[in-house]
Amino acid sequence: MADALARDLEQQVDGFKACFGGEELKRACATLSGALVSGRLPAPLSALAEDSDLHLRELAFAARQYAVATAEQPDDYDALYNHGLVLQELSGKLQPASAEQAAMLRQACSRYEAALLLKPSSHAALYNWGVALSDLARSVKPSSPAEAVAALHLASQKYAESLQLHPRNPQALNNWGLVLQELSADARDWAERHALVRSAMDKFRLALRSRPDFDRGCYNLGTVFYTFAMALQSDTDVSASKQAKDLSVRTLLAVAAQYICLAHALQPAKDIYRKSLSVVRQMLPLPFLRAGYLTAPRSRSIGTVTETFRRDWFVLDHRSLRQASSMEASLSTAGAGVLSSSSGQRVGAPVVGAAAAAAA
Repeated sequence: MADALARDLEQQVDGFKACFGGEELKRACATLSGALVSGRLPAPLSALAEDSDLHLRELAFAARQYAVATAEQPDDYDALYNHGLVLQELSGKLQPASAEQAAMLRQACSRYEAALLLKPSSHAALYNWGVALSDLARSVKPSSPAEAVAALHLASQKYAESLQLHPRNPQALNNWGLVLQELSADARDWAERHALVRSAMDKFRLALRSRPDFDRGCYNLGTVFYTFAMALQSDTDVSASKQAKDLSVRTLLAVAAQYICLAHALQPAKDIYRKSLSVVRQMLPLPFLRAGYLTAPRSRSIGTVTETFRRDWFVLDHRSLRQASSMEASLSTAGAGVLSSSSGQRVGAPVVGAAAAAAA
């Protein structure tokens, strides 16, 4: 019966080919998608519609379908928003920094803008508009630096608006920090650069407070400290003595190394973290990343009615945060300038260096 139905359809529908599952079905669907969009789309989409990658052909087909849907129903928020998403993803498959890629990203931005006119409370549309603007800035920077800067400023605004609707979104905070960091590279003077870098650091810190295991936020915070240290080292306009400047650079590099180390500890399989850590490893404070007093419950009293706390000396390294042994206490307190009494109890508060203050 199925064979008979297939023969009838092949005779009635031009180009129809029956298939009954498996890889043959996938190839037929992909061919059908390509046939539907071929010749009806702008050149970049037409090329993607004929690509050998099935996923790309499906995206190109979806872009065509959303374009038709939004033309027929311009007040369809979902179609507008999804059209922007598809165009944004497809733009990443085009030649970087090409006119076609920039045009597709501008179209994605226009879709998000139209969607927000229908649903101003959509933090997702604001967030993805910011992402598309950031991508657009990278795409047009070689040919139009002024447009790139304008796109970054607008992206910063969209991330801010998105966070007003969805506060403490770690990904939005992280991306906002990246935009501010990129803007700092083109700052007019040192004061503007310093303000933008500090603002970027604040965004990365907030992202980490919202999600403490956010490895990308850790890494980006490390890179912004590192980049700022290199800029400070090479800048001749900074009004500070050489000794003070060198101390500031060393402090910033030590903090950068700690955040990159933390990112690597969270995701040791990521190659970029491993390579970056190899660059900054010698800048890590030794023998411990941090050392100081913490008030913690005594292990034998944890969970009991008579739970008691004691103030002890703790150390943090790449393995763990733990109560210091006698040897670790000697090493860490010597470096921090803390004296030990004859009974072994440390007296005085640990010295908190500029690196710790910068990282707080």
